[in-house]
Amino acid sequence: MLIEELTHTVPLPEGVSASYDGATFAVEGPRGKLERDFSHPQLGIRPGDDAVVVSGKKLHKRQKALLGTWRAHLSNMVNGVAFGFRCERRNECARAALVVRFGGDVAALAFQFGHGIPPASGQRLKRPSARSNDRRSASVARLGTDGWSME
Repeated sequence: MLIEELTHTVPLPEGVSASYDGATFAVEGPRGKLERDFSHPQLGIRPGDDAVVVSGKKLHKRQKALLGTWRAHLSNMVNGVAFGFRCERRNECARAALVVRFGGDVAALAFQFGHGIPPASGQRLKRPSARSNDRRSASVARLGTDGWSME
């Protein structure tokens, strides 16, 4: 599907100026100056006093996607020189090994990296009997399946 014309606008905050010489886009603000090469035969950038316009004519799907990518890059550059950027990361663990230890009729659950999880009150894990038809190893058994049951 051919798109006749598509235009995106990136506003410029006060104190930020932008220039484009046909291949390199430069933006300067209170936090510094950034430059990046943007060149494509069907896409163009027109900086103004209060906004930067990114546009293209007779675009296919890939050029439309590239135009949106350019808009995002320009917006990030403008925000970077105007307000700065601070990366705040939280350490999260998406996967962890669960260790089950039995002591009498009580099971203790713990993650491999050392954080223990107490069993829910009133619940106990029941170990499968030795005569169970399940031939899977207890080390690969999952909580609530493969012969393990919650009481």
